[in-house]
Amino acid sequence: MAVAQKNKEVKDTHGTVYELTSKLGQGGQGQVFTTNHHNLIVKITNPIDSDVKRHQEFAKIQWVVRRPIRDLNIALPIAVLKLKNRVGYVMELMDNLESLTQQIKRIQDSSINVSMADAYRDTGGLARRIKLLIQLAQTLAQLHGKGLCYGDLSPDNIYVSTSYDHNEVWLIDADNIKTQESSHAASYYTPGYGAPEVLRNESENSSWTDCWAFAVIAQQLLAHNHPYNEGIGVEDAYDDEDSDVVDEQVEQGAYAWIFDPEDDSNEHKHNGAGMPLNELINDDLFELFKRCFADSRLRSGLYLRPSMNEWHHELNKTLQILMYCQHQPCQGEHFQSSFVANNDRQCFFCGESNEPYSLSISQFFYTTEQIDDTSSQDIDCHNTSIISLNYDKYLYTEPYSRFDLTKLSPWCELKLTDDGLHITPKNNETITIIRLKDNKTVDIKKTRLLKIAIKRNDFYALKISSSSSSTDNTSYFFWRFIW
Repeated sequence: MAVAQKNKEVKDTHGTVYELTSKLGQGGQGQVFTTNHHNLIVKITNPIDSDVKRHQEFAKIQWVVRRPIRDLNIALPIAVLKLKNRVGYVMELMDNLESLTQQIKRIQDSSINVSMADAYRDTGGLARRIKLLIQLAQTLAQLHGKGLCYGDLSPDNIYVSTSYDHNEVWLIDADNIKTQESSHAASYYTPGYGAPEVLRNESENSSWTDCWAFAVIAQQLLAHNHPYNEGIGVEDAYDDEDSDVVDEQVEQGAYAWIFDPEDDSNEHKHNGAGMPLNELINDDLFELFKRCFADSRLRSGLYLRPSMNEWHHELNKTLQILMYCQHQPCQGEHFQSSFVANNDRQCFFCGESNEPYSLSISQFFYTTEQIDDTSSQDIDCHNTSIISLNYDKYLYTEPYSRFDLTKLSPWCELKLTDDGLHITPKNNETITIIRLKDNKTVDIKKTRLLKIAIKRNDFYALKISSSSSSTDNTSYFFWRFIW
């Protein structure tokens, strides 16, 4: 709080005075404070010892403001502060957000009084965590697509909805942003989140270092442990060794990932703290973590590190196959436990089967063209969604991993209840329901119920009626399920 004590009030270049009311967080370059102005916070750098460096920092803030990133969830500078030996700026941040650091700490604190499973559920469960990571991955992927990288990514500069019912994600500290091809620029990182190649002085901040920090945050948020030790952070894991030396070795990639399936050499391996990531998530998503923490921690494997587009795709894929447990141990006051569907529909948290309470629906592409000698006319798109009892599922014409998908209009809404499957056309579409064993079809423009009484384990298909899709009806997408 040194800055707050010396600068209880700061002034911007327009003469507006801001009272620093509390410290929100601290990163590699400076500190962030709340102010007495509604929705306005300030970033103040660490002390800068020369006028040249101060002018450079000031120029960097002005440069960031001119970047084409106003459409991203990044709080940009709106005014520059007048300070003697520091540089600072004002940014706007919407109501009802808090740093991810605060939220993770509150989740940890709540697990002291209740079981980890209950604390996990009551803070939104796996579903909310996946949704937060999707939003963060989207912002970073879009930033990287503009030839920029974020730099000093950590839970301190990620702000999320305070309410567990919402999934808003914003980045602050926009002055971290720089071009991918920056050379000889200073590299910043927050301890515990710096990529090993930066710690080894082999690289500067880049999209690849962003991807590393993202993966650390993702494991902490999903499993509540750090990739290289059993706790949520690095500093407390190695009590019998020189912590500073071990911290440096960990961050340089000297230790194996605690969930590495091919290397158990890390003697401080996961030992019950948090969640077993390899059991909590699906294989495809786990493979991204492996590629990052096991395969890319050394310089020779850097090219194997997943990009933010890959993270965004796989997280969306995981979200599609989440189920909500219907059994009493997983029922909270506001949330049900959510888990990744498996063959037995067995809940990760309570171990009970949810087979009667779900429906699986998969996307296919129909074409009359011969693709090869062995191909079927129905081509599996390898896109499966799970519908849980009393939860809505929306179908889109766009890929499910498209950015901002939820802002688009779905063509179909599905809801599974005790009565059966409710199929509702959306966006003024007409939906064709096909019973595949005899090709019996029904076109609907309003909600249709497939009653539980007619469930015979027959294959059905849903598609947008031919008048709304391909004019010659020789190729189209459809969704198939068993009823």
